[in-house]
Amino acid sequence: PPEVAKADSDSSPIIILFLRSNSMSRLDLTDYADRYLVDRLATVPGVAQVNIFGEQRYAMRIWLDAAALGSRGLTVSDVETALNAQNVELPAGALESGEKDYTVRVARTYSRAADFAQLPIGTAGAAPAASTSTTALNGSTSGATTAIQAQPRYVVRLGDIARVEEAPEEDRRLFRGNGEDQLGLAIIRQAQSNDLEISKGVRAFMEEIRPTLPPGVTIDMGRDDSVFTSHAIDEVWITIGISMALVALVNFIFLGSLRAALIPSIVAPICLLATFLVLAPLGFSLNLLTLLALVLAIGLVVDDAIVVVENIQRRLDQGEPPLVAAERGARQVFFAVVATTVVLLSVFAPLMFLPGYTGRLFVELAVAIAAAIAFSAFLALSLSPMLASKILKPAEGGGWLARRVDRGMDALKDSYSRSLDMMLGRRIAVIGVAALIGLVGLGAFAM
Repeated sequence: PPEVAKADSDSSPIIILFLRSNSMSRLDLTDYADRYLVDRLATVPGVAQVNIFGEQRYAMRIWLDAAALGSRGLTVSDVETALNAQNVELPAGALESGEKDYTVRVARTYSRAADFAQLPIGTAGAAPAASTSTTALNGSTSGATTAIQAQPRYVVRLGDIARVEEAPEEDRRLFRGNGEDQLGLAIIRQAQSNDLEISKGVRAFMEEIRPTLPPGVTIDMGRDDSVFTSHAIDEVWITIGISMALVALVNFIFLGSLRAALIPSIVAPICLLATFLVLAPLGFSLNLLTLLALVLAIGLVVDDAIVVVENIQRRLDQGEPPLVAAERGARQVFFAVVATTVVLLSVFAPLMFLPGYTGRLFVELAVAIAAAIAFSAFLALSLSPMLASKILKPAEGGGWLARRVDRGMDALKDSYSRSLDMMLGRRIAVIGVAALIGLVGLGAFAM
């Protein structure tokens, strides 16, 4: 019959539980797992279905004896026909009440191996034969009909032509773990479900079910793929922390003030947290792709805040009051911040509409980065000026590090100015550099 499953057709188990017993056979263990464990595991949130690896289900095995069949004039088709005709379970109606409905069925006569051995297959024996002989004696004719003679007919039963036993449906199936024969409960996830939540639910189920297991039966975690996902997410969080620390350090070095460096360092994590306001309604989970998008967005979300803070600091150094400098400084770079944000959004927006599996893979990445960039522009024009009006003060000479950075930036500026003057004075040099860049670009495109 057709089956409806909540999992992808090509999905593989993310968790395998080991079910062992030193007192039950694999037949009994399979029956117990199928009755008491599989359906309960399937109710764990995020679980699509549960398969039993190495299962051995009860079946009535019939081993036919070809010689016995031939001597009785029977064939395999006769045995199959008899089994289909007599080993049936028929409905007998229903009982209806105000609270419950009951289905009535006619119980099968055959349930044990001894019962199947008595199942009639057919009859055997010669058909009755009649002979008539007429004897003429002394010119007189008398008819004498002999008595009807026939070999006795008898019913052939399944036990006469076959060996019947209750045995596994497939005895060649085997599942081993840690050098022991056992069963594996393979858990398949639903599409778009969270592996970590499934693992947490399965582990809670194991702790709940252990006290009720039969004596000698144990259940253990055999394989859990969510462990790798958990470690990968932990590594991404560490990477985010390192990135935030480096961003704060770079801000401090180039802005020259701890107060000025503090504002972008505060805005960046708020932008990342605000991104989840977009991911949650769209049904995107916290996975490696979204975390990767947040790591990539760290360097983008601080740009707008740095531009706004640097402009406000410049106006403060010119003598404007903090509140006026914050308002005018943010207004002065408003269109530059908006234009930069729109350009970045136009770069990542097309990724949201990629078709096929590639689009499904990158849509979360694109949405996360685009949301972080949009929130960075909003916070740079709202939160950053407010913090600047409260935190920033006019610079007073700067410290040792600020003076060193300023000296290095002045040297870089002078070097760039001299190189630009030299290049603009010689047309052949400009053409040569342009040709070199073109060749490098063509080579990269050809590769």
